Amino acid sequence: MTFAIGQDHLLSSVPDGWEFEARRDKVAGVRIKPLIGVVHYGVTQTHDELVNALLVLRASAHLALTARDGVRRITQMVPFNIQAGHAGETATWRGKKGVNGFSVGIEINNPGPLSLGDDGVFRDVHKRPWKGEVLSCAHGRPGFPWKHWARFTDEGIAAATALMLAIKERYGIVDVVGHDEIRKDKSDPGPAFPMERVRALVFPREAA
Repeated sequence: MTFAIGQDHLLSSVPDGWEFEARRDKVAGVRIKPLIGVVHYGVTQTHDELVNALLVLRASAHLALTARDGVRRITQMVPFNIQAGHAGETATWRGKKGVNGFSVGIEINNPGPLSLGDDGVFRDVHKRPWKGEVLSCAHGRPGFPWKHWARFTDEGIAAATALMLAIKERYGIVDVVGHDEIRKDKSDPGPAFPMERVRALVFPREAA
């Protein structure tokens, strides 16, 4: 699975079977040179919900990604060379503040934390049933009460990895992190996303 980025700082090529849309809501703004990639979950269950949430919240990431239940969609919300508000003002990376000014954000369609009801049904934070696979474990960091998480699909993980590889090739990013690694108050993408594995695939160690 490979993606390519054009001279207009938008995805120019996506794999067969994928739907791609580039929105034009934010084609101007503060220009950035991406240094890192940041992975998020959208606390959503459909692609349209994810895109609409990013528009309403005005905290848009660069990409909205869905790979689930036969749906393969990517919406580019912001060109890669324009600042987006995905990381938040309090985010820091290696002691460096202003993360929005040097990062690319990918929001993956995933509801994130789940609760298990007395009826045996898992529900998201909006109280909607979740019928997908579930990972049951603690977050790994203190402060988050949830014990259940919606699993990311293998295809979604592979797509996020391939997108970060394309961003690395185009812009020379030096790290890929989860939102929860740059903000203590954020839980995404959480323990269901294999952050260390993805980071190792994007930045493989050179052979000794």
